[in-house]
Amino acid sequence: MPCDARYAESRQFAEFWFTGWTILSTADVVGLAQPNLIDNKVDFREIGVTGDDGMQVWNLTQVTDGIVTAVPASRTLTVPGVTWDANDSYRLSLLTVPERSAIEVALDLAAGDVYASLASVGACDCTLADWAATMLAKINIIDAGAYYHGQCGSPKFTDEMRRSYLEFAQEFLGQIRTGEVEVCQGATAKGYPAMAIARNAPTIFQAARETWIEDNP
Repeated sequence: MPCDARYAESRQFAEFWFTGWTILSTADVVGLAQPNLIDNKVDFREIGVTGDDGMQVWNLTQVTDGIVTAVPASRTLTVPGVTWDANDSYRLSLLTVPERSAIEVALDLAAGDVYASLASVGACDCTLADWAATMLAKINIIDAGAYYHGQCGSPKFTDEMRRSYLEFAQEFLGQIRTGEVEVCQGATAKGYPAMAIARNAPTIFQAARETWIEDNP
């Protein structure tokens, strides 16, 4: 992909660093194409959802998304432009507009470190391998955590933890620069995982990390 956009989005940043900032559930509506999301398993008002904060919802089943504009009942959301069928899967991000904007600025800044490594080996215009796209998203998120450090709602970690995260990110980017790891689809550098192994990992980021270290013990 071109070196001109961040590799992760604000909701992925929140899912990586924070607990409870993303809700994954299913709609309890009756019938098809219902205008409001109803979920009897979640009390939206109790977890702080309002119609004023610009929180995002994705209908994962229908691949649509929108912004919450109202909470007409404790278990009901209004999301203009998105309709709901029974048992549709959805994702709700509890990030507000100011939080999302601050995180996106940090991700944009941190993406520059990824650009530099990719550009050094002419990889800005290639098609990234699936595992590499996920790993670069993770690196972008970790690097952005350092830029976002200290702001309201930022990740909470000690200086030692922060240094460890940054060392991990810089190690991986350094291996791209030296050619030990190639991120383009079809590449076969020394550090490239020749066989993707399915793993029981808690997140896609951890799964990508474990696949990458298969050839980097």
